[in-house]
Amino acid sequence: FSPSITKIGNKAFCECFKLNQISFPSSLISIGSKAFANCPLLTKVSIPPSVKSFGSEIFNKCNDISEIECDPSQTSITTILNDASSLTKLVIYPTVESLKNVNFSQFTNIKDIIIPASFKIIGESLFINCTYLKQISIPLSVTTIEKNAFKGCSSLEQISIPSKVTTIENNAFYGCSNL
Repeated sequence: FSPSITKIGNKAFCECFKLNQISFPSSLISIGSKAFANCPLLTKVSIPPSVKSFGSEIFNKCNDISEIECDPSQTSITTILNDASSLTKLVIYPTVESLKNVNFSQFTNIKDIIIPASFKIIGESLFINCTYLKQISIPLSVTTIEKNAFKGCSSLEQISIPSKVTTIENNAFYGCSNL
């Protein structure tokens, strides 16, 4: 894409069956509904923090997307994907400090979540029922792990809690049977 593109319209690249890679410019502000729907070869998507307007089902029927890099506080990832069953890795942008009213429970196959060093709070129910999540590195900047943050992460085998953490709320690791 040209570095000056600010908007990608509805269904702009819909049914581009051989499209396997996208590199969005940092100038991009808006992605329309189903802009990349039914592009079955896409496997990795990185949505720049500049994007503020999201249409629905942007990557609908892109069933091989296994990794997304984004700011989940901007939009629901399930709104972007429609089906998150193939998603195994989530990279949260380094500028994000916390996520409120967001949880990743619909990502039943997620194994790897990269939390940025800027994070201060692991929000309530953020990783609830991420049953395939085996390990997670909590950044040194985190001070609070809110209630139910990792509840039901039954595959979680390893976690390191930084010394700056002053509060671990109720049920934060409830049901983490492999810890």
